[in-house]
Amino acid sequence: MDIKIQSPSQFAIKNIKLPRSKSIANRLLILNRLAGFTTDLPDLPEASDVKEMQHALKETSPIVFAGSGASTYRFLIALFSIEGATRQLNASDQLMHRPVGPLVDALLGLGANIRYMGVKGFPPLLIGGKPLEGGKIEIDASESSQYISALLMIAPKLKKGLQICLNNKAVSMPYIDLTIDLMEQMGIEVTRLDNGWMVAHQEYKYENITIEGDWSATPYFYSLLAFAGKGDFTLLPLSFDSLQADQRILDIMSDLGFIHHQKLRGIRMVPGLINKEPVTLNLDNTPDLFPALAALYAGLGMEATFSGIARLKTKESDRLAAMKTELDKFGVFANYDTDTWHQKSNDVLKNPIKVSTHGDHRIAMALAPLCMKTGSFGIENAGVVDKSFPAFWDTLKEIGFSIT
Repeated sequence: MDIKIQSPSQFAIKNIKLPRSKSIANRLLILNRLAGFTTDLPDLPEASDVKEMQHALKETSPIVFAGSGASTYRFLIALFSIEGATRQLNASDQLMHRPVGPLVDALLGLGANIRYMGVKGFPPLLIGGKPLEGGKIEIDASESSQYISALLMIAPKLKKGLQICLNNKAVSMPYIDLTIDLMEQMGIEVTRLDNGWMVAHQEYKYENITIEGDWSATPYFYSLLAFAGKGDFTLLPLSFDSLQADQRILDIMSDLGFIHHQKLRGIRMVPGLINKEPVTLNLDNTPDLFPALAALYAGLGMEATFSGIARLKTKESDRLAAMKTELDKFGVFANYDTDTWHQKSNDVLKNPIKVSTHGDHRIAMALAPLCMKTGSFGIENAGVVDKSFPAFWDTLKEIGFSIT
């Protein structure tokens, strides 16, 4: 789906309904399966990643399609390793390039029956599920925190429990903390060690846990207000009390000049005097914020430096190459090396006529607000937002944007 987006003269609404967190939803779907609770959960987001997880968990044939979500695939590897069936776990073409090797190696070390069906270290996999004894493992979690989350969630079901030892620094630690928090809410005790975690054999207890609004969906609305320089939005349902990693956007935007107020069901954000001093941020724990922040600072004519971005090359797209390509069209200078990105921008941006999403939902949503600086432009393959925020374009229409 290709669209043309045009900025409004003023914002038509103030309350913005965000999707529920797919990070929380996919974890809860796995945890409830482990607890023996198979009824559909309330308030699940419409994100395609979550729908694909639901479908995979309900699949009764030996061939299971996990879709394009990395967390979906990695969590299912661990789950299917301990369930008593043999399954071929397939994935989308895009996901076939996302690594799973360290997780598979860890499970093989526990006695799991897993075989690569194609390239070693990548999907698809043939998994022969069986009870696992557990024990102690070492794992490289420098690539993805999802490996740790996948192992932690099945740990209570292992006969001897599980001790996970890191052989280097884990990335995106807040996502691991989120997994542990949800496990603890369902009655599981997790012991934190100096270089890992220990989980004894235990039983999950079903708990009706509310799925929060998705903090990863908030940066695009900050961009709209920052570019307008006035107005306010209340984002629903959000609260300051959240373990989601991307809640860090609150601090980043406060430093930029935004003022926040906790309302009954959401958070009201108001742009103050924008601080346009050069920005330096480490995004090692919050890599999903990169596309939106790069576009935001570009639109504000600010200089920005990001580190902790090496893993962005293996997301839904090579997000470093994709953002450089697209920001070039706006006349923004950007360069990067293995783990550092630097950009400079002018107050007046070029009109790119058309931008590409590179098949990546976060690229699409990051670029869209820039039409407020250029008037309008086309967006190729805009339907990719279904992965995390299917109502994104409809929400922009409600705000006042013209989308054709």
